Amino acid sequence: MQDMIDRLARELAQAPEPGFDIASTVASGRKAVRRRRIAAGGAVLAAALVVGGTAWLVVPGDDNGPESSEVAVQPKVTPTPTETVTIDPGPNDTEPLLSGPDNQTIINPDATILERADYTSDTGTVVDTYHLRLRGDEYYAYIGDDEASSFPTPAQGLTLREWVAQTVDGSNIGDDAWVRFDNESHLVTVLDGLTIVRQEADPDLGANFAPPGDPTALAEVVLDGTTYFLAVRGIAGGPVEAIPYRRDAEVGSFEQFRTHTQNQYAENESGGSEGLR
Repeated sequence: MQDMIDRLARELAQAPEPGFDIASTVASGRKAVRRRRIAAGGAVLAAALVVGGTAWLVVPGDDNGPESSEVAVQPKVTPTPTETVTIDPGPNDTEPLLSGPDNQTIINPDATILERADYTSDTGTVVDTYHLRLRGDEYYAYIGDDEASSFPTPAQGLTLREWVAQTVDGSNIGDDAWVRFDNESHLVTVLDGLTIVRQEADPDLGANFAPPGDPTALAEVVLDGTTYFLAVRGIAGGPVEAIPYRRDAEVGSFEQFRTHTQNQYAENESGGSEGLR
């Protein structure tokens, strides 16, 4: 009996080996409880805090607290619409050149470009030159930085380049360099190489061309193989002015030039006249 009591005493005096780590198990249990509580508030875990167009996503961390990470979410940008300027010339607009945006000269959108070329003036300025067709009519035109102009063809038989040269550079013969009056309204040549083929004194071109009593004349002349018509006037004893017209398909004879000149200087609705220029 005493032996059994002694044996039990020895066995009870030795503590059994633990099968698990109590501190670790308690810590894990606390974490599990925390996770369940966090899961119950899942909306908080998934909440994205949007500040200044950038999203911040809160994610669970360790025991020291949650950590944050930035998610690159760019704010949506709405493009600004671009204003488109269109030119509608209208069915009755027969001008080959129009005023476009910022008052810039543009080609009428209804015009067809038959020829285009650059031209450099005597001063070095470069302009764009055009031969255009618009509603059955044709025109020469040029557009530069500071000026633009157009003229209906046949443009006195001039090529596009010749017309631009005369218009931009003024590279033509001066009005007072062709002929002069030697006796009343009779013409003689001044320009070397010029031949007078026909002339008519005082052809009655009207007061818009010259005042009554001042000498006037029409002439057909040839220079370097080219035929020109001249409308000549001497006003108030001043220098003789000869306005040239190079023969073309529209005005091809002396008689046609007379009729054309009379029409150009006839009074119109405003009382003036278009003239030959």
